[in-house]
Amino acid sequence: MSLRAKKQEGLILAPSGTLETIRHHVEANGKRMVITIFNKEGSSQLYIGSSNIYCIDALLRKDAMGTYLETGELNKIRWDGSCSTPTFQRGRDTAMILRLLLTYIKDHYPTVQRLQFTDMSTRDCGNGSSINLAGMKLFTTGLTWYETEFHATISREHRERYEAMKRYANEQKTRLTWEESARYIRWNRLPFLEQEVKAQYEQSATWQPLFSWIQHRFQSEQGAAAFCMWLSEAGWFDSFLSFLRFRSIDLTFEFLVADFSQLYTLQHGGRRFTHGIRKDKSRNARAIAEWLLSRDIYDFYPNRLPTNSYLEQLQADTRDPIDVFMEQVAEGEYTGSDLYQLYRDFCGVEGFFAVTNTKFSTQLAFLIENGTITRKNSKTRTKKGTMYIINE
Repeated sequence: MSLRAKKQEGLILAPSGTLETIRHHVEANGKRMVITIFNKEGSSQLYIGSSNIYCIDALLRKDAMGTYLETGELNKIRWDGSCSTPTFQRGRDTAMILRLLLTYIKDHYPTVQRLQFTDMSTRDCGNGSSINLAGMKLFTTGLTWYETEFHATISREHRERYEAMKRYANEQKTRLTWEESARYIRWNRLPFLEQEVKAQYEQSATWQPLFSWIQHRFQSEQGAAAFCMWLSEAGWFDSFLSFLRFRSIDLTFEFLVADFSQLYTLQHGGRRFTHGIRKDKSRNARAIAEWLLSRDIYDFYPNRLPTNSYLEQLQADTRDPIDVFMEQVAEGEYTGSDLYQLYRDFCGVEGFFAVTNTKFSTQLAFLIENGTITRKNSKTRTKKGTMYIINE
């Protein structure tokens, strides 16, 4: 068994090749969050959450001329209570942060018309299991959750496949008698009289009326969560979807950004810093030539060289990469392992040599002594051990 600590999920890390990072503090629906944007030569990555944990992530690509393409990618929506202040809530705030992202893109990236995504949504049933949310909504209402709540549409390239999947599912419902369906579908796991289920099956032309009836029976007799628990029990719903060959993960849906409007307040200005990308972990040829010329001039004519040339370059080159990293890392609380991973990512982008974890921890001790960072012991359920607090 590995004793290696599990990496914290949802960390905001600068992707390789990042040229510039922009951060805006934003408030929407009474929740204070941070929009983090990593700009690369051919794309921009957008995160919304806290300064170091995200709850939504999107990628906007550019064409050869540097113009953002009409179609962006929604990579992930997740829940984490630390994504906002006050605490980020399930459901309502998740919907809010999606509307916020789409509205922000509409306001600041006018060439982007839509965001595409793969529907991998699940619902936690409260019994240690989860189910395919897209499938549950589709087979009870006829539409997936994103289609219902956000008017998402299937992408043009997958429209025919989506319709074929739904058509095949309904054809199986029409073709199979009750007795035949019972060979493949474990109806006997329902806590209702078999004759009642059979009667509802036979009078339902499609799956939606049948599952809607089952859902309402559970809700009225056992509570709102009972239907989800039954679907997830022993993989019942997964087996049902497999039998009908329904795989929402194979489909691409999309949002039209023009359809969304979320009120938000953006802090004026924002924090911006650039990343000194070095090809092959060195300066490019022109920069090297200019630096060497400045050095030679300084060696022979030190009084004739502007002070902001060789001397400043020399001073910058001799700075400890850890000090540079600490100036650019986002404010927040980090475990030692998470902070070291961010440092290694930073060194990879900037072309610095990364010291070992032991040497990095030693340097952190010096930074604590001079007040650059603070340290505390955490005993919360999600964060245990020593935490390092970075203040902007």
